[in-house]
Amino acid sequence: MKPERWQQIKRLYYAALERGPEERAAFLEESCAGDEDLRREVESLIATQSGIDRFIESPAIEVVSKALARDQAPPVDLVGRTIAHYRIVEKIGAGGMGVVYRARDEHLRRDVAVKILPEYFASDPERMARLDREAWLLASLNHPNIAAIHGLEAFDGKRFLVMELVEGETLA
Repeated sequence: MKPERWQQIKRLYYAALERGPEERAAFLEESCAGDEDLRREVESLIATQSGIDRFIESPAIEVVSKALARDQAPPVDLVGRTIAHYRIVEKIGAGGMGVVYRARDEHLRRDVAVKILPEYFASDPERMARLDREAWLLASLNHPNIAAIHGLEAFDGKRFLVMELVEGETLA
């Protein structure tokens, strides 16, 4: 996408967010003047924003506790295993939406972070959609203080994000 086009999309996106949801369709109809691709891009960003606004409607620990109660299988430790072409080296964190591992990308010979959804979320369409939105959001960002996303992958029934591995202290 050309920088001018991105600036146009960004300008319309922020202008649309300043309006109430009931006014946005008319605003975009007028502002996009028949450019359906432009309108779709802006509407897609707005829809993503709506998902982000609902992102933490309930605490992650609550969601995980309910999921574990529903599916008593303990999370599988993947250290030492290979998923696609990523050799899992160590577990480096866990949260409400997944487990993050240090992995070795055997194709590109670099260390990456791999975030894998727990199996009890894999059958939940809402959680899968949330993972997709997270990937799309990360892919739309480019900043030195934000880890870059390398891919949204699926292998052997597992969905996972592959991201830049950032060394250092945890945010905690």
